[in-house]
Amino acid sequence: MATKAAKKSRTSLASSKKKTGTKSTKRKSVSKRSATKNSKGTVAATKTSTATATDRYLKDLMTRGEAQELDEHGKLPLEANYAIVGKDKEGKPIVRRARLKAY
Repeated sequence: MATKAAKKSRTSLASSKKKTGTKSTKRKSVSKRSATKNSKGTVAATKTSTATATDRYLKDLMTRGEAQELDEHGKLPLEANYAIVGKDKEGKPIVRRARLKAY
């Protein structure tokens, strides 16, 4: 068990560090919401660019043949990584990752 003198020296050392006024090395984190709010663009512009990127990603998946519908037996073709599970209100495909490609 530690002696009273040892305990006292530890606490006095810790308190002396606080008194010296050293700056904390922690960085202040900024949330995505506040970063978007403070940027030059608006929140609506960010949502639009995200929607555009999503549309492009889906189009590319379809073009490369990585997203396909399940066959009549409920299996995904070997060349596909994503299964088309439905369509959204706008008619865009809803895809789910099924597997990694094995070359």
